[in-house]
Amino acid sequence: MGAVYKAKDNKTWGIVAVKIVRKELLARPADAKVLKALIIRETQAAGRLDHPNIAKVINAGEDDGIPYIIMEWIDGYTLSEELEGSKQLPFERVSTILKQITSALMAAHAAYIVHRDLKPSNIMFRVQLDVGETLRVMDFGLAKPLQGESGEKSSIFAGTPEYMSPEQIKLEYIDKKADIYSLGVILYEMLTGRLPFVADSVKELYRLHMTAMPPPLQTFRADIPAGVENLVFQMLDKDPAKRPGAKEAYDRFADAVEEEKARKEQEEAERQRQQAEQERQNIVRQLVSEGQRAFEAKNYGLAISKWEEALRRFPNDVALKKQIARARDLNKKEPPPSGNGFPPWVSLWKVTLVVAVLLLVASGVYWVVNKQVINKEGAVVSPPTPLPGLVTLDVESLGELPAQRTVFEVAVSRDGQRVASAGDENMVRLWQVSDHNMLRLEGQARGGQCVAMSPDGETVVSGRDDGTILLWRAGDGSLLSTLPGHKKYVFSVGFSRDGQTLISAGDDGIVRLWQVSDGSPLGDMMMRRPDERVVAINPDLRTFALFSVTGGRVRLWSASDTGLSKVLDGPKYEVSCGAFEASGRFLALGSKDGAVRIYQVSNGSLVRPLSEPNREVDSVAFSPNGQMIATGESDGTIKLWRVSDGSLLKKLGGHSRKVWSVAFSADGRLLASGGEDRTIRLWKITEKIQ
Repeated sequence: MGAVYKAKDNKTWGIVAVKIVRKELLARPADAKVLKALIIRETQAAGRLDHPNIAKVINAGEDDGIPYIIMEWIDGYTLSEELEGSKQLPFERVSTILKQITSALMAAHAAYIVHRDLKPSNIMFRVQLDVGETLRVMDFGLAKPLQGESGEKSSIFAGTPEYMSPEQIKLEYIDKKADIYSLGVILYEMLTGRLPFVADSVKELYRLHMTAMPPPLQTFRADIPAGVENLVFQMLDKDPAKRPGAKEAYDRFADAVEEEKARKEQEEAERQRQQAEQERQNIVRQLVSEGQRAFEAKNYGLAISKWEEALRRFPNDVALKKQIARARDLNKKEPPPSGNGFPPWVSLWKVTLVVAVLLLVASGVYWVVNKQVINKEGAVVSPPTPLPGLVTLDVESLGELPAQRTVFEVAVSRDGQRVASAGDENMVRLWQVSDHNMLRLEGQARGGQCVAMSPDGETVVSGRDDGTILLWRAGDGSLLSTLPGHKKYVFSVGFSRDGQTLISAGDDGIVRLWQVSDGSPLGDMMMRRPDERVVAINPDLRTFALFSVTGGRVRLWSASDTGLSKVLDGPKYEVSCGAFEASGRFLALGSKDGAVRIYQVSNGSLVRPLSEPNREVDSVAFSPNGQMIATGESDGTIKLWRVSDGSLLKKLGGHSRKVWSVAFSADGRLLASGGEDRTIRLWKITEKIQ
């Protein structure tokens, strides 16, 4: 409305600001008369305001026909200067500014005074060494006194187009809610670095203020809390009655910012906790691994040291305590070393004699082990020493897939994003885990009862009851090839570790290898006996576990050893399922008597049985890292076991009838199960170190 000059008060010798009304506003005598009277009256009203966040109006007068206002001089900078360059202010800074502006408005509105021209250039900051920074709202000398709470029709078109409320533009009744609208514009600008409405002309700008809604704040700043955005839009509502008061505006802003701050602090604390937990787990895994290597090298003292250090971080791990106790027991039996690596009483000829004797004993043991491995149930012969079981589990159900018919086998892609199933409806189905959508595989006149997925998850294979084998592209379900390989139905299929070779086992007694790239046969691996069935195929595609229905025995057949068989001796029990561990070193067999037995493939020795009072075991699978076994049972229960000590980790419900198949994804994070209740269930598995 005019220019501001710095001046000295001749009475007090203090520095003041003198605001002079522009001459062009006084060009018409009628307007000049009204304006002069208005300035005098409004200055008297504003002079009654005494608030630390309001610039003091000292006096007003007229000189040579030109009205002026005398205000306190503020040595500082304006909010518009702080916002230069489309600057977005931090939430804490906005909260500090908003608190002081709303405090000033509350005082003015309580005195029935509305500012009418609130904008960043009318907001100044004074910095003083003793009190710090203080905000001042300027130009209350041009404010409008209200007639009570009902308002008064404006007679002067006052305000700045970018910050004017719709009622000011329309020359309607105005009240304190007009200042709230202007404050909403300022708040929008402080948070986003831009005005809510931008136009090429003042007329278009007025139209936007009266009719349009501004763009969402999150369009320009992603971290705006929803509560803050809702507040700003309510302050900019076209209906004054719907705008909040000054105090409510600040309180809501402060609460939203505080909630957002607390949320971010919680997220950061959780991130740091997870990072620390991961670092702790990595350290423990390293210590356990180093201890295991020392143990295998019979350096029991070092193994104990490493494992005790790990135990200090996880004092409740029972398996680790057992390993330490075992190492201590073995360490007591070892003679103390001398400087040259032998006890001082040991001479060279004695060492030579001992070595010779040990070689003879070892050769005899080797013969005995390969001749008769297990004499009675549970007798452990040369068991391997697995790593201590430090893993505990969190298991979350991801729901079920409606298979419509009994599911005999499931397979999971490497990334856990797809699940394939085969069942007695003679159809193979492929499911998307994320949305549970089913992809139809083409070319299925008749399907099969076995299914597998390639290691890269790109190919699905199934054997049919007519002896043929089908391969599909998992991405779109298109048929890749049909392999006519067996005379009778195919009951098992699988891939090599590299995914280049396919294996199939049929009821015709033939196990056959195929080249995946062109579907060419690579030869027959073996001919099983008529009373045998294949219960597991090693990932190396060279070793098989076969169960004799009539003899009640399981034998391991190895093509790499020119057909050498190892019989797993022991009590007769009916084997219902089997699975090799990923490295091929161990075999797990589930049986009708309710037990799972783990064998060492190299010599056929029993490592340990896993058992709990339960029903028959109908499916079994190793986790990819070999530390866990999943079993599916006849009552619909799924159990997760720790391999290292045979302890039961989790019992999962969900199926109402027999579970025919369980399978892990390659990363071990997804478990799929299929059963007689015509459903496929999905489980998310999270491993933790406790």
